[in-house]
Amino acid sequence: MFESLETGNCRFNFDIDEVCRGDDILGTITDGKNVSCIVGMNFNFLKWEVIETIRTNENGKYSKSTTIDNAGEYIFAAVCDNEGNFCRTNNQFLTVRECGP
Repeated sequence: MFESLETGNCRFNFDIDEVCRGDDILGTITDGKNVSCIVGMNFNFLKWEVIETIRTNENGKYSKSTTIDNAGEYIFAAVCDNEGNFCRTNNQFLTVRECGP
């Protein structure tokens, strides 16, 4: 699903693109009002996995803060269904490093 769709006008953004293992990040998906989206993740360029299904709010946004516990290279994206019009977000890259104590 994530490999086969071209990027549309919907967006996926993090507040930062490089963190230390155990840090919090804030992700935001932007599309239409009350739209259902499937969120995917690709860890270390191996394969895409669906990690959750979300719904944007009345302003067309969904935001979530999360902690990343594994160091590595991540790609996140979402596919949103706006009344049968599918939109694939941009790839959002995240580097998670092992940082000192």
